[in-house]
Amino acid sequence: MPGDIIVNDMFEGFVIENSDGQIIPGQADSWRFSDGGKTVTFVLKDGLKWSNGDPVTAADFVFGWQRAVSPKTGNNTGFVFSTANIVNASEILSGDKVPSELGIKALDERTVEISLSKPTPYFNEFNEFNEFNEFNEY
Repeated sequence: MPGDIIVNDMFEGFVIENSDGQIIPGQADSWRFSDGGKTVTFVLKDGLKWSNGDPVTAADFVFGWQRAVSPKTGNNTGFVFSTANIVNASEILSGDKVPSELGIKALDERTVEISLSKPTPYFNEFNEFNEFNEFNEY
């Protein structure tokens, strides 16, 4: 979709794809899988800023993801969080849980921890989708 191309040019998530189709760092400086592949921890690059000068923080990713799965936003692509096996995504989308229960949390200003319901080897491919981008709450 043309709109997606513009969004992809304007925003960048944890990872991006290079010209060879390999996953490389975007906003993330590093990431690791632990707990048998059910926990993913991203460390953001130092010095990231929004266009208004505000720092990009781990909380921006938490807010963006929680907003994306909230039934109140009417996001018709929120299902990708369930497909990516993020803890509680399905329950939030169906209205049985609240967005704050999504399996993502900021451990500090630059560290994000994501909980998956099962090991998901293709998880970082989802992080290329703009639904998985950060969102500045202001």
